[in-house]
Amino acid sequence: MKLTSNPDLNCMVKDSEDYEVYQDGFLSDFKCIGDKCPDTCCKGWDMQLDRTTKSMYEFMMPELKDIIDNNGDHFIIKRDSKTDTCIKLEKGFCSIQKKHGENTLSDACFFYPRTMHKVGQRYHASAGFSCPETTRLTLFGENPFLMVSTHYPRIPYILKDYSNLVIPVEKIDEIHQFFKNLNDSEVTNKTLAKMLMLTRSLSNLPQEKWFDAINHLDKVALNLSPEIASQKLNPLYLLQSFIIIIKSCRKKITNRLQEVLNKAQQELEVKIDFETTDLIYDVDKFDFNNVTKKCLDNKLFVQHIMKRWLKGEISCFFYPFSGIGRNTVQRTQILIVKYALNYMLLSLNLINCEDVQNTTIQTIQSVSRFIDHLSDEKLFLKIIESYGWLEDSKLLGLLEDIDVK
Repeated sequence: MKLTSNPDLNCMVKDSEDYEVYQDGFLSDFKCIGDKCPDTCCKGWDMQLDRTTKSMYEFMMPELKDIIDNNGDHFIIKRDSKTDTCIKLEKGFCSIQKKHGENTLSDACFFYPRTMHKVGQRYHASAGFSCPETTRLTLFGENPFLMVSTHYPRIPYILKDYSNLVIPVEKIDEIHQFFKNLNDSEVTNKTLAKMLMLTRSLSNLPQEKWFDAINHLDKVALNLSPEIASQKLNPLYLLQSFIIIIKSCRKKITNRLQEVLNKAQQELEVKIDFETTDLIYDVDKFDFNNVTKKCLDNKLFVQHIMKRWLKGEISCFFYPFSGIGRNTVQRTQILIVKYALNYMLLSLNLINCEDVQNTTIQTIQSVSRFIDHLSDEKLFLKIIESYGWLEDSKLLGLLEDIDVK
């Protein structure tokens, strides 16, 4: 593409360049599976248009001008009112990319499911679990988190740069890697408890002292853990909290997520009222320990999967510097509740399961697709608080209460 005489358009030209990017190894194997995708990102979501792409469509590709819509907050590509898919989706593939090339896609479409950030002069890329294919590669691939260097033809116009933190640039990534590797040799419940105590301690220190303090705090963190406060109904509260989030967001859930919730209802012997968010069950007969006896055959497998899930979450959100929550403690609290929800739903959905891999992918991905794209962490925190899980003793009790024994 050539520069135009209109200065407003000069910034939108997307000539291919060469950016060195350090990414998790599983992304090297990622390729959109198009019409074979069981939960396409081109359905149910707004395909956001950055200002540059919008201008390019309007002034340089006039045949695409009419696909632009405004949802009040962003410019987006119109969706089909009947199928709820992007109007440029044809037989599972993007017709804009097919006709004009991937460099004409907006940042949202070009980079998804990748998440990117910058530290100093280094660009980093990872991906979360809202995409079925990255979920498969992360949970079942070989060495998915081995960092590799590659090259991208472009980077996002809006990119989070962590270089402005008071921590020296070279130490920022080391702190992230410390948390990313924390779970390698420990039981995940123990790792999460340690992360909670670590972030409690770090929150009382200025950031420039984090790196020097973190190894010492790691040795004493578990000694700071409070006595665990269990609640018999925590598994049901956990399920109900998710239903409240779904109800509050007023978003239609996918068929895949509905199937996951249906299986949970069946195994827990409860009925979800999606209108009132009530759970209907026999309080005198409910005993989660009896339910988990049916999960014992898959316990080691679930623990392995959730170890990878935790590392994937830390990598994707560049924890502890980013994630759902406004500070490190909030991010850890929300991360623990997300872990508990995925652990419980996965354990329940694998009971008497014939297709373990696909059921695992469906469970983790469908939950992530809903939760990880919430725009307001206040809702999440408010619901967590209503169940008492902002208290460390009760939050750690939640981990204990949903564990398969």
